[in-house]
Amino acid sequence: MPVYTPTVEFPELHERKIDLAFARLANDPVQGRLTEELDAEVLFNDGYSVVVGAKSKWARRKVGLADLVDEPWIMTPLDALGDSFVGGAFRRRGLKLPRMIITTFSIHLRNNLVGSGVITALPRSVLQIYLRPHLLKELPIDLSVQPPLAIVTLRNRTLTPGVQLFIQCARDVAQSFARGGSRRTRTDIISA
Repeated sequence: MPVYTPTVEFPELHERKIDLAFARLANDPVQGRLTEELDAEVLFNDGYSVVVGAKSKWARRKVGLADLVDEPWIMTPLDALGDSFVGGAFRRRGLKLPRMIITTFSIHLRNNLVGSGVITALPRSVLQIYLRPHLLKELPIDLSVQPPLAIVTLRNRTLTPGVQLFIQCARDVAQSFARGGSRRTRTDIISA
């Protein structure tokens, strides 16, 4: 899923190459708008979780964020929105940034490497999908980060009935994530 901030113009929308974009935003839209030309409907606020492999030494201990600063982490690149959320959680506690050994946008790579002993932070919606297949464990650490996940559309563009139906399905699935949902599998979500 692309990560956008409100200052990004969503060129694909303006060029009418796409009808909508799912975006994790830095801030809530103001009155449903990102800009004069872009609308954003927040589906839910998606908190971030600190995640380790189920067999990690950290999975069986009471742990705080300060305990993990010098441990190996895999995260998105430093200039990405998700990393700024996690980095902010460390800074708010007066901690240095965690020791990142790998930066990548690949969720697949992050989830696979977490099983080998590194630590990451994932949005809870992503964690719900990958928890069981990758044997992940959410640590009981509150990062106090809950950015909005939104559907962004071009203002005053008429959406086709198919796109409107897709948006309604996205709202329905989002409600389960907003409620903390059951730990749904990828198959459950596709068939929803």
